[in-house]
Amino acid sequence: MHDPFANKYAGEMDRLPRRPMPSYAQIMLPVLAVISGLLLFFATPPLIGAETLWDYAKAGLLAFGAAFVAYGINRFAVQQGAPLAAIGSRAAMAASLISVLAVGAGLSISTFAGLTLAEVNRLQLKAYAQDQSEAIAAATTSAQDAETVLPSLQAITETLRTTAACEAQSSCFSTLGTGGRGDIFQSLNTLATRATAVTAQAEASRVASTGAREALNRLQQEFVAALDDETLSLAGQRRSAQIIAGQIAQALGDLNEATPVSLASTYADELRTPVSIPAHPEIARRLEGFLASQADQLSAVIAGQDANTVTLPPFPDQAGVTDALKMIGHFAPIAMIVAVVELIFPVVIWIYAYVALAVPIWRQEAMPAPVADESVPSAPTAAKRPRASRKKG
Repeated sequence: MHDPFANKYAGEMDRLPRRPMPSYAQIMLPVLAVISGLLLFFATPPLIGAETLWDYAKAGLLAFGAAFVAYGINRFAVQQGAPLAAIGSRAAMAASLISVLAVGAGLSISTFAGLTLAEVNRLQLKAYAQDQSEAIAAATTSAQDAETVLPSLQAITETLRTTAACEAQSSCFSTLGTGGRGDIFQSLNTLATRATAVTAQAEASRVASTGAREALNRLQQEFVAALDDETLSLAGQRRSAQIIAGQIAQALGDLNEATPVSLASTYADELRTPVSIPAHPEIARRLEGFLASQADQLSAVIAGQDANTVTLPPFPDQAGVTDALKMIGHFAPIAMIVAVVELIFPVVIWIYAYVALAVPIWRQEAMPAPVADESVPSAPTAAKRPRASRKKG
C-alpha cells in the first residue's frame, strides 16, 4: 500500500553542513568594541561638561563612533593585516600595529581622563583648600605678631605725655626755670599729641585686624564645608567654593591693610626728623636725641616682623586631560585596566593571529627539500629527429 506521507527523497537527502564556529578573534573584537564604547560613553560627559540631555546624546554618538572605528580598524588589522604580515609584508605589519596602537592609545587616554576627571577636580580643590588654609594661618600669625608694635607706641605716647607734663610743672626736661608752657613745652606737647593720634590709629588697626582674622577663619570653615557638601554636584561645589574664595581674598586684603607695621615704621622715621626750637638750640638737639632713642626702640620691634605680605594661591582652573595624566600614579589601577582593555588586549590578539598564521609558513620553509633517488631510472626521452630539409623546386 502506498504511504502518502513517505518521503520519496529520503534516500537522497544529506544533512545540511554545520556553520563553522567563529574564531576567538571574531568573538573578542566586537566584545572589546562594545566594552570600549560603554567605557567611553561614561567617560565623555565629564570631558565635555555634559549637563543637558543633548550633551549626553552627543556623548553617546561620540562613544558609538569611536567604538565603530576601533572595531573596524582592529578587525582589518587581524583579518587582513596579520595574514599579509605572515607572508612577509612589512608594510602590512607596520600599518596594522601602528593603527591598533594609535586607536588603543587614543581610547585609553580619553577613557582614563574622563573616568578620573571628576575626582581630579575634587583633589585639586582639596589641595587648594589646604594651601589656602596654610596661607590664612601664616597671615593670621603675621597679623598677631604685628600687634606687638602697639605696646611700643603706647609706651612712646606715655613717655611724651609724662615729659610734657613734667616740663610744664617743673621744667624737668629743659631744666630752665621752674615750669611753664613755653616753646619747649609746646614742642613736647605737639609730639605727645601726634603720638596719641598714631597710637589711636594703631588701636583701630588692631580692632580691624581682629575682625578680619575672625572672618578668615569663618570663611575657611565654610569653604571646607562646601567641598564636603554631598548634596551639591561637583559643579555646585566648585561654584560655592569659588564664591567663598573671593570673600576670603577680600578678607585677607583687609587684614593686610589693617597691619600697623607700616604705620609704626612711618612714625619711627617721623621721630627722627629734626626739631626746631630757635630760642633753645641745645635743648632742641637734646630733644632730637631723646626722640631718636624712642625711634630706635620702635624700629627694633618692627625689625622682628615679617614684612612680606601673605598672598593666596590662585584658584585652580577646571581640570583637563593633562591634569588627569599628571595624576596617573594616583589612579594607577584604573589606568592599567583601561590600558589592558583598549590597548594591550587588541595588540595581543593581533600578535596571536600573526603567529598562528606565520608559524606553519616558518615550519614549511624550515623543512629540507626532497632529494631525488638515483636508483630509479628516469623515463626514456624520445630522440630528436633531424628535420628534413625541403628542396627548393
